[in-house]
Amino acid sequence: MYKSDANSAPLTVPPTAGERLSLAQRIAALDHRVEYRRMVDVEAREAVLELRKRAYSRHSGDTNAFVVEQFMDSPGEKNAVTVGLFLDRVLVGACKVSIINEAYPESQWGEFFPAEMKRLLSSGKTLIDPARLVSDLDVADHCPELPFLMMRIPVAACQHFPADECLSIVRRSHAPFYRRMFRAKPLAPPKLYEPLDVELV
Repeated sequence: MYKSDANSAPLTVPPTAGERLSLAQRIAALDHRVEYRRMVDVEAREAVLELRKRAYSRHSGDTNAFVVEQFMDSPGEKNAVTVGLFLDRVLVGACKVSIINEAYPESQWGEFFPAEMKRLLSSGKTLIDPARLVSDLDVADHCPELPFLMMRIPVAACQHFPADECLSIVRRSHAPFYRRMFRAKPLAPPKLYEPLDVELV
């Protein structure tokens, strides 16, 4: 199921009487309701595109044209896979993971920071680029564990593939979260992404 309906279970952690759960416990309580899937066929990729369009519509900027043309993932990319996060069988998040090296340098991070990417690849490194990470914002409003469930995708990619570093393009306002959670450090100055009128780093 790619969209929620009125009869689906609430996408939240049920309250526990007389007990205050830690974040780790709340995430663990969702495990039996969570599934991660490769988004390969046309229907799946269109569902991811619609999720991105709804999320990006919160930004100022024209999202209609550029999302359709640039943000529809191609199943033919040799070094990338799009993974969907399902909660109660409903698509609530997605992330495109690219594995980058000198043979397969294509990635969103490299398009945005080409000079820095050239420097990294010239050193012979293999990199992971978890890009286009998006969540259903309506679900996220009621499920604060959702961002942490999403972070499992790039973490699993870094563990599965023999990568030297993991890259990220994030909104400047989100950078403290990545510094705190992953000890991330900036490799380039902030840069304006004009279609959404936001600064990325």
